[in-house]
Amino acid sequence: PPAPRGARGPTRHGRLVSLRDGREYPIGPRGLVVGREAGCDIVVDEEAVSRRHATIDLTEDGYRLADTSANGTFVNDARVEGTVVLRRGDVVRVAGAEFRFHGDEAADTVESPPPGAAQRLADTLHGMPGPAEGAASRLADTMHGMPALPRPPAGPVLASFLVRSGQLKGQRLPLRVPLATLGRAGHNDIVLPDASVSGTHARVQRRDDVWIVSDLESTNGSYVDGLPVAGEVPLSTGATLRLGDVALLFEAAEGPVAAGEAEGTALLPKVRAARPARPSVPPPVPAADQRRGRAWLLLVLLAAVAAAAIAILNY
Repeated sequence: PPAPRGARGPTRHGRLVSLRDGREYPIGPRGLVVGREAGCDIVVDEEAVSRRHATIDLTEDGYRLADTSANGTFVNDARVEGTVVLRRGDVVRVAGAEFRFHGDEAADTVESPPPGAAQRLADTLHGMPGPAEGAASRLADTMHGMPALPRPPAGPVLASFLVRSGQLKGQRLPLRVPLATLGRAGHNDIVLPDASVSGTHARVQRRDDVWIVSDLESTNGSYVDGLPVAGEVPLSTGATLRLGDVALLFEAAEGPVAAGEAEGTALLPKVRAARPARPSVPPPVPAADQRRGRAWLLLVLLAAVAAAAIAILNY
């Protein structure tokens, strides 16, 4: 699989391997040119390919690909803007031609010490006490039983092939990249050591959530559930892919759980809050009734005043 973008790139023995026929194209000291011209190191005779489409040169950072085309060069399905340093396992696409980049990691260079450095170091250490007796044994006892450092996790398994026949029968071969080749040669993502399998036999690729298999002009052909692969054929879970005499049971990794089917916290139905009851208010009294009420009140008051006056006079 492609190395992380931040990792140190290979700096020697770089080469491109065709994903169609497995042919290798070494990148020499003068670099490598891909294009439509007959003088290019790799000739891709397609209308969408420029005369000098892309170049790969060895730099201090590693093998650097420069796009010089009109229609673009793609690395791992991402269009190259200017230049990019290739990492081991990268897939380079020029129009309809695809290549996988391979190379060896450069060994770390160690500078030779200056003359006399060893003697000066010995003079500096002269007379310094050595480690106490038994220190090495105590250190070994201290380290005994300590767990080993965990390895960095590998990429997620996108799919797998269960080998049903051939030398690898019973083994499950994981697929961790969305575009992979299968064949007998060692540069493939899945290597099948069987004489009936071509060097680069077939290619599987995931597009969105669909896996597709293509035969790469193999000698003995590729078959899905007994039918020959012509062009691109969908590959579903449970399908049997046969390359030569080797049968592989395909199984795609489970996708994300659809919304509403996930386990865990359940979604509660929406509940409308009941509106608080309004306090009862007596209906308003009509204006005419209000006037009549005031008139009766006035008459009662006048009658009370008159009765009080008569009572005073009689007294």
